Amino acid sequence: IPDYKDASTRVNESKYQYCVSTQNDPTGETKVYIRELVSLGYKNSSAVAKNVFAWKADITMKASLRIGSMTGVSFTAKLRGGDDTSTKVKFVVTVQGETLTCCDDKLYKAGDEPSCQITNSMMDITQLRFAVRAYDSKGNLIGQANGIPEGF
Repeated sequence: IPDYKDASTRVNESKYQYCVSTQNDPTGETKVYIRELVSLGYKNSSAVAKNVFAWKADITMKASLRIGSMTGVSFTAKLRGGDDTSTKVKFVVTVQGETLTCCDDKLYKAGDEPSCQITNSMMDITQLRFAVRAYDSKGNLIGQANGIPEGF
């Protein structure tokens, strides 16, 4: 008869290794497992949980407006993470040495896509190189992108 005395330890270790390997792009199982492991005080699960539930944003830039001499660029952040909470999002955009901040008072949750738009009537900004950073309510960097916006 096999010895099953350490079966629960092996199960917890398997769950822990799964959480570690998927912490940067967590699945529903990752979130369930890490909550369970934290409640058990298992290994370094609290540190892994911070990464699993950290806000993350995939940022896109797109030329969004061209009317006469008026041009615009929009920035969108697709949110992930957050442990079923909500956050505000602040965009910090740098273009040609100038830094602009764009934010609102709305609260967003995972799956939401907050955005902001910058317009200019003096020159075509759709061909400029932008550096975009997105921050959560606590001031943590959650995403960044650099480059020239996609066309219309």
